[in-house]
Amino acid sequence: MKNNEITFVRYGKKEFITLIIVAVFVLSIIYLVLPKGFLTGLLSAIIYVFVSFLIFPIKYVLTGDNTLETHFLFGKRKSKTIKIDEILEMRIEKIGRLIIRYKKDGYSQPASTVLELSDQDIKNVQHELLKRNPKISLNVSSPL
Repeated sequence: MKNNEITFVRYGKKEFITLIIVAVFVLSIIYLVLPKGFLTGLLSAIIYVFVSFLIFPIKYVLTGDNTLETHFLFGKRKSKTIKIDEILEMRIEKIGRLIIRYKKDGYSQPASTVLELSDQDIKNVQHELLKRNPKISLNVSSPL
């Protein structure tokens, strides 16, 4: 870990393993019922888990050079890196979801991204972002 770098993990180890086991089990049962057979179901479940690793972020990192990076299984994506100075607003819409609106280069309308974290991690992210950029507005919507 680099200096001044703070990592927030999207899923804890236990929750992530539980998610994978449930997904593989459900997809296997669905495909067992269909006439294609067990191997097709197992193959589909494995593909689902692999694609989930590629699409869904596994952690968020606040770096020392004031950026918020989204990391996936095979590293970070430059398109998902946000400069903290460009963040306009943070909003908690649902339990475990923090929406961040930010200015994106070349666009007149602000873009947004959703961080799915535990309640404690959301509080920590908010505190750290407000400490680094006090101009960020903080809105709280009532959870559904």
